[in-house]
Amino acid sequence: MRGSSALRLVNQDIPEPPRAFGQLVTAKEIATRYFPDVPNGEGWVRRNCHVGRTRLGHRTVLFSTKAVEEWISSKVEWLED
Repeated sequence: MRGSSALRLVNQDIPEPPRAFGQLVTAKEIATRYFPDVPNGEGWVRRNCHVGRTRLGHRTVLFSTKAVEEWISSKVEWLED
């Protein structure tokens, strides 16, 4: 075939799939789900929870539920020690 180029696989190592990170939810959903009694929970989550954060736009920030759950459990273990 004229002008065709065959694709070659340069790196034959198959990468590992990304780890499961759960749902992407807003700070308000995180605050409602995990900190229902905290006044202004959405603001607290935005200021203090820096794990699992994905910035989609200028103001749109979503959080990974699995990363947040792991972060909360590490804080609970730290408080219990």
